[in-house]
Amino acid sequence: MNRSDAVWLTLWLAATLLECLRLSWGRQFWSDEIFGWVMARDPSLRHMFAAWRLGADGGGIFYYLTVRAWMDVFGDSALALRMFTAFCMGVALALTWVTSRRWYRLEVVAVSLPFCWFTAHSMLRQMMVGRFYGLLMAAVAGAVLCYCVTAEEVSLSLPKLGAVFAAHCFLVGVHPFGLLYSAAVIAAMIASDVFQRRWRPWLYSAAIAGWWILWPSRAAMSASAAVGKPHFWTTTPVLGDLCDALAFWTDEIQWLGLFILFCIAVRWFIIRRTKRPTQMETVDSPALVIGIALVAVIPALWIVSLHGTSYFVDRYLLPTIIGAALLLCAALERLVPAQRPAWLSWSVGCAVLATAAGTVWGAVWDMPNFYKVPPHSYTSRMASLLPRNVPVVVERVDIFAESIVAEPEISLNYLLDWETVLSPKSLRGEVSGYHEMKNWQISGYYASAIQPSEQFLAQQREFWVVSDPSELWFAHRVQNNPAFTVERVGEFRRESDVETIWHVRRKD
Repeated sequence: MNRSDAVWLTLWLAATLLECLRLSWGRQFWSDEIFGWVMARDPSLRHMFAAWRLGADGGGIFYYLTVRAWMDVFGDSALALRMFTAFCMGVALALTWVTSRRWYRLEVVAVSLPFCWFTAHSMLRQMMVGRFYGLLMAAVAGAVLCYCVTAEEVSLSLPKLGAVFAAHCFLVGVHPFGLLYSAAVIAAMIASDVFQRRWRPWLYSAAIAGWWILWPSRAAMSASAAVGKPHFWTTTPVLGDLCDALAFWTDEIQWLGLFILFCIAVRWFIIRRTKRPTQMETVDSPALVIGIALVAVIPALWIVSLHGTSYFVDRYLLPTIIGAALLLCAALERLVPAQRPAWLSWSVGCAVLATAAGTVWGAVWDMPNFYKVPPHSYTSRMASLLPRNVPVVVERVDIFAESIVAEPEISLNYLLDWETVLSPKSLRGEVSGYHEMKNWQISGYYASAIQPSEQFLAQQREFWVVSDPSELWFAHRVQNNPAFTVERVGEFRRESDVETIWHVRRKD
């Protein structure tokens, strides 16, 4: 590490924060962000712990404690929450940079890491969302750094074992999927030691001991898992999903992978034709092992998702980008020799500049403009069409969560209707939405605005409804019910979705 490393890291960290700032401009809170935001800003720390155990949101307790401290300093706005995610992704980049530079040259790392960070669509989507995946990335990067620091040591000191314990404890305590990545790092430890014909049980024990956080987290994890019963919003993945995930849903990475395979094949052919002896350097074997272990999470989760609830979702696989970056470093280190002619040095320099220019334009500036979440501000338009002293029912969970925070002066309500949710015609996500609102109710978050559908309809003689064509509740319970008269008032847009507002009166 030298001054050049510091310059590059500063550049990309600034790019991460500026990109988050640019994309957040004009976008209000997204419903997924609000679940964590409501918990983190709970006035009572004790009540926050209770709500976490009841499944008010699906993250680990260390996420809420960390983002709570961040909000105390930077405020609780949507931008502040998203900046926390972007900052954590910048920290993950810095930690992975430090890890990579233990074995690889600056120009190799300067091309590989920004390319993976700023072209993977899944990474860019989460860079502008205030959720736990940025902190999960940083936690995985920290565990990987601990792994690499201890990779060459046979006898480990107590402070280093303590650092390994703390890294894995924090990783598992940030998000339930931290357990999966902690297991991948531990598997890499064992595989690397087998490769080097040694055995370090104290190291593995220190990492596994960090899993103690699972014991106080068991109620929260059980409540989060119940959100996907009887089915989650995802569907069973197919082989095409696995192929897309291995390329991180990004055409640029697919083409780069093919190009590297081509270069490796050409190099092997030249070596065979010239009959020059060659010996593959293995000094970076720890980086290769951890890179493979992290990327192996993708097919492992794909296989698990073929049976039962599918968790094969791009954001859950985000930390595998760290493994891909390390493997890309290893490939470029072998393809571009340190001692090279002037023309090749110029080519490497151009590659570094092209990486910066390409990511800034294609990935960072142009493509994310089309993301629909977080949504651009729309609740003020909705509020202008609604009364202030009459109950308003919102069919969609996301619109309810986004609106009740942005427009507190409106009497918004979400109605629990398990029968409608379970209808074969309902969207798969309605089940999860029902459970999330039920958990909010029992946790005491906006509890008075969340009530059973039958109870609400029995009590109200007049109310308004914000309906969506994809939802069933309004059509089943109100529009086709002879006990009510309905009048269409207006409509508004949430991105490309058109929502309709109705005025409802009971006939008797």
